[in-house]
Amino acid sequence: MHRHALAIALAAALVALSAACQAATVLVTPADMQGWAEANAEGSVIGESKKYPAFGEFRADSPSGNPLGPGAYFMMPGGGLDFPGQVWLGTDAHNGVFLSQITRLTYTHFTYIRGNNPPSMRVAQPPNLQLMITRDGINYRYLIHMPWGTPSWENGELRNNGIGPLTDYEVWKTVDCMSEGVWWDPYGGDWGGTWGELLQRYPNARLQTPRAVGNTWGAAETLTGGSLNFEWGGRKVTDRVTGAWWTEGYHGEAFLDNFTIGVNGVETTYNFEDAAKPAVIINNKAAGDPIMGEAKKHFVFTVFGRVDFTDFTSDTLTVDDGSGNPILVKAMNHGVNPFEYVKVTGTLDNATTPPSLSSTAEQIEKLESY
Repeated sequence: MHRHALAIALAAALVALSAACQAATVLVTPADMQGWAEANAEGSVIGESKKYPAFGEFRADSPSGNPLGPGAYFMMPGGGLDFPGQVWLGTDAHNGVFLSQITRLTYTHFTYIRGNNPPSMRVAQPPNLQLMITRDGINYRYLIHMPWGTPSWENGELRNNGIGPLTDYEVWKTVDCMSEGVWWDPYGGDWGGTWGELLQRYPNARLQTPRAVGNTWGAAETLTGGSLNFEWGGRKVTDRVTGAWWTEGYHGEAFLDNFTIGVNGVETTYNFEDAAKPAVIINNKAAGDPIMGEAKKHFVFTVFGRVDFTDFTSDTLTVDDGSGNPILVKAMNHGVNPFEYVKVTGTLDNATTPPSLSSTAEQIEKLESY
């Protein structure tokens, strides 16, 4: 090989090696969370005993087009007009990183247009990135990125009560949190601005572990205990910045994946995945067996039965297989009716009374007879 050609080949190899050293992909699964944590807060309505469960889980399948393949994290905040349901996925792996060191913040989401009440009202925001920061380790600020809407300002305060463009729904959409949307600082006088303006406002700020695990509005808390979170679902019913904040994810469904954070040019991409779990057919009585506490970690379950009137809504139904041991099924817009016979597959929660299956309309099959 000529000396000139050899030099070119070596240079190309060094460039490739440098690129490999500057990026890493981390696989996050239920079996190995890699420092990430899940948390949910169920919704409620004042004066009602009924709760509106929020639901998040790793899934092996998602709508086609995900740049990292079919696996993703599924989020469904549920309802609750007075206290909206919330789904959280967060990490504290980047605690201590200065905002000025961050060189990339991107993620990809697939947000269904359906949601809200009435159903024709589309959800107002997709799952969004949120950061807990401090400048001195004493005073905290909480930053919320809002990809959608048309920001405006009133007496120096942010106003952003818009919704997403139709083209951003039901497609895999990558959000660049450093070049699009607006950052909201609700603990700092409802300030809002771009990433560049945020750096000017807090030039020495860094990501900081919250003081406590919780979701009290105005406190230095996150429900995962991490300083970096994806959260979906209004933190309050209304706010002067967002307007009807409950519309953010009320009865919405979305998938989240492909989160990349760059620190001083070194990028880490988090790939949220779940290996497909085999489905096991059980009778309703078996759902309450103590062994299911371990079995539900490894399997999804299929039940058969007739739909009862008990706890029947557009998003919940009770399946009775004749054993006297009903199972509550939670599935958004399930589309079945009382007295129909169904086959349902989903994730079991044997700690509820009665035991419950978290499912989807696509996992419910109507039967002619039972």
